[in-house]
Amino acid sequence: MNKTLTEIMNKEDHETVLAVSHGGACFMFLRKWEDLSKREKIHFTNCCILKFEFEDNEFKFIEVIDPLKNVV
Repeated sequence: MNKTLTEIMNKEDHETVLAVSHGGACFMFLRKWEDLSKREKIHFTNCCILKFEFEDNEFKFIEVIDPLKNVV
């Protein structure tokens, strides 16, 4: 997953990319790029979005967006 996303982000005109995956794969990607002490505080559920920035071949975790939060 990391190799593929890095290749995608290094292509021209790929400044904003949406990649959809299973929660387990998303967690493993997060695990690669986020420090354990910070990762322990991150809670994500089904349908959440993990937002990253990409620069110099590195991903930086920004936030978790939960589109189901506050939905009635």
